[in-house]
Amino acid sequence: MPYDTRPIRITLIDDHPLFRRGVRSLLEHEPDIEVVAESENGVAGLRILGDKRPDLVILDVSMPDLNGIAVARQMRRLDLDTRVLMLSMSEERSTVQQALAAGAMGYVLKRSASDNLIHAVRAVHRGGLYIDPVIAERHLLPSITVAPLRENEHAPNGLSEREREVVRLVAFGFTSKEISVKLGISSKSVEKFKARACEKLEIRSRAAMVRYAVIQDWLRDPLE
Repeated sequence: MPYDTRPIRITLIDDHPLFRRGVRSLLEHEPDIEVVAESENGVAGLRILGDKRPDLVILDVSMPDLNGIAVARQMRRLDLDTRVLMLSMSEERSTVQQALAAGAMGYVLKRSASDNLIHAVRAVHRGGLYIDPVIAERHLLPSITVAPLRENEHAPNGLSEREREVVRLVAFGFTSKEISVKLGISSKSVEKFKARACEKLEIRSRAAMVRYAVIQDWLRDPLE
């Protein structure tokens, strides 16, 4: 199969014209990115998404008529396969959680868009998940520790406590080798627990594991 050289087709939905213009200019400087449409509100944006079917949509979280999170939820109901990347002023954990729960695969702060947006677009387009480094450093990384395993205890979602630990550490960005050191088990065992967790949760990617962990609120302070 020949290498796909088509640009990443993007629709931009943001209610601030000057900011939208700046984002468009930033994106259009990249040879592998094409902005195919834009909208100043969520209602019109949904119609455009249904018509254009872009690869990726960049959504402003805060819009007056239909905010970005509501648009993402509607996209899921309409079974649109366009990937979602959120732009926001908010650094609150709850906002990030709502965005990911709605189906977003990326979350970038507006204040750091000039540095991070292009990386986020490419990561999300490849099927990965991108969280703005400021959010990741503030909410995900500083206080990570691992609770002792309580033998034979299972979480309500059907995961064993060990499977839950592994998913949580994967979501924090640790490699299998690093997880094995933290938990005192082999890398092979880490992969086994990860595979079992993925099978139970019916997920197939690290991005989906991250989203699941965020939705479950597993990425806050250390487990008790």
